[in-house]
Amino acid sequence: MVVLEVYSSLIVISSLIAIYGLKIFPSLPKVIPSDNTPKVSIIVPARNEEDTIEECIQTLLAIEYPEKEIIVVEGNSTDKTGQILQKYSGRVQLVHEGSLPEGWIGKNWACHLGYKESSGELLLFTDGDTIHRKHSLSRTVSYLLHNNVDMVTLYSKFRTRSFWEKLMLPTIIHLIFLYMWGPKVNDDKSPHYMANGQYILVRRAAYEKVDGHSGVRNEIIEDVRLAENLKKASFKTRMLYGFDALENKMYANFSELWEGWVKNTFAGFRFSLRFLSEGLAIIIAAFLLPFLVLLYGLTIFPQSGVTNYLVYGSIMVASLYVRMGIEYRRLADALHYTLFFPIAILLFIGVMLTSYLRVSSGRGVTWKGRTYNLQGTAKQS
Repeated sequence: MVVLEVYSSLIVISSLIAIYGLKIFPSLPKVIPSDNTPKVSIIVPARNEEDTIEECIQTLLAIEYPEKEIIVVEGNSTDKTGQILQKYSGRVQLVHEGSLPEGWIGKNWACHLGYKESSGELLLFTDGDTIHRKHSLSRTVSYLLHNNVDMVTLYSKFRTRSFWEKLMLPTIIHLIFLYMWGPKVNDDKSPHYMANGQYILVRRAAYEKVDGHSGVRNEIIEDVRLAENLKKASFKTRMLYGFDALENKMYANFSELWEGWVKNTFAGFRFSLRFLSEGLAIIIAAFLLPFLVLLYGLTIFPQSGVTNYLVYGSIMVASLYVRMGIEYRRLADALHYTLFFPIAILLFIGVMLTSYLRVSSGRGVTWKGRTYNLQGTAKQS
């Protein structure tokens, strides 16, 4: 029973540490008054975004900031995205992606083209499924300048549209938070780094110093690798909660959600089977095994009464539910979905294995009608 006691202690302690990490993670503050308002170039890569691009553009146009330009790079969409964007011709600068060069990921190429057309001292890269509050840009620019940092990236609030988003996204984001150990990404002396491609505000000089998106042209998780390049070059990067500044509508259904995370997950483990296996073992031990301990305690309860399995299992599971409840409430306003988070864990394990099998078999990963192999080459489907 000593092993069970130690194991349960580790689970509870890890939950407390995770809750503490979530608590101390900084949020985007209000605007700090300043006369310095450098020009910002807002760059939006847009491919097959017919369900979300109009609201995104409308909220970007409504942003209250003295000097901004909006550049939308249309990525040869196969839906109505191009037609929708034509309505905004004259109010935003439209760039057509053209042919995707060999060795480039589509989004990275679009961001690079947008940068080439931009003139701002600051660059804001944001996605076509984001929703911006009118003071969001003023606040992020204010934070960047006041704290003398080179990149600010935001965690966004999920505007979930399906059962599967509400179920899976808070769990996945929590696992990423733990994997990168969130509080350390804002420590200039720490090797940890992170960025969210939905919102990256970066100084042009720093971006160019690390070759921007050209330097991560074949990276599927280009946001994380851009943050890595910046931090390794001694630039200061910060990640903040931006729940009251930014929302996103990431996926319309389960199929999109599955495809999106299959695309990213093995890349997140640096295409290493060892790293993937270690991550899988930790997820099972930290999030699933406590339920098996509790289940065993419940199974033997009629014959053995209250046992250590039941007591410690209950304590571990309770600590996990408190921990995950915080994430489900904060990220998606879906507290009651916390009850089913073990199902989300099982589904994410399926994502991990599928991502590995797709890449290792040479089939590659797909996103928005393109298939990418390890070298980042793409083909239309």
